[in-house]
Amino acid sequence: MDKKSYKLLEDIYYILLENDLQNSPNITWRFCKKLNDKTVLDKIEMMYKFKIPEDLRTIILRYNAGTPNENTFDKPTKGRVFSNLLSFNKDDDDNVYTVIKSIHGDKKLSILPFGSDGFGNAICVTKTGAIVFWDHEQNLIKPIASSFNQFLSMLHK
Repeated sequence: MDKKSYKLLEDIYYILLENDLQNSPNITWRFCKKLNDKTVLDKIEMMYKFKIPEDLRTIILRYNAGTPNENTFDKPTKGRVFSNLLSFNKDDDDNVYTVIKSIHGDKKLSILPFGSDGFGNAICVTKTGAIVFWDHEQNLIKPIASSFNQFLSMLHK
C-alpha cells in the first residue's frame, strides 16, 4: 500500500473513531500542537505496558496539548479545572514524560497522566480505563469518572 492510500485509511479510521465518541458536542479544542510522531502512543503502550483507551487515543492524536473550551468539572471537589491535554512530544513543555516521572519516578506505571489542571496536578487514566485526579501535594489519587467519555461529558464552563 502506498503512503497516500495509507494516510487516507488512517484519516478515515480516526474520523470514524471520533464520530463514535459520545462526548459533549460543545467541546472545542484550542492551542493544539501537531504530534511529531504519530506512533508515540503505540510506543508508550509498549514501553510502559499500558493500554490507552481508544476514545482517549483519538483525542490525543487529534488535539495533542490542546485546551478544551469547557474545562471545569466537579469531582473530586467542585470547580476543578482541566487546563489542557499534556503534550506527547518529548521536546514540548508540559509533556507527559515529565509528569510520568513526577508521579512514578522509576516505579512501574499504575496511572497514565494525559491532562493538567494548571496547578501541578494531573488528570490520569488507570489500567481499567477509569479517570482519576492525581494531587501532587498529597500524592493522592482521587476518582473522577469511570471512563474518558464520561469525564468529557462532565466538563462544563
